[in-house]
Amino acid sequence: MTGGRFAALVQEAVSGHSRARGAKTPRNPVKRNISHLFARNLGVKT
Repeated sequence: MTGGRFAALVQEAVSGHSRARGAKTPRNPVKRNISHLFARNLGVKT
């Protein structure tokens, strides 16, 4: 599995999770943190 595909899967899972709690937290800092971490990770790997 390539990093890009993994990132896409994670993004999908995270976005789906945030949608479930979207009513309570429209701006989810955790989601932003996770995506930022993954972006940094993939950037370092490639």
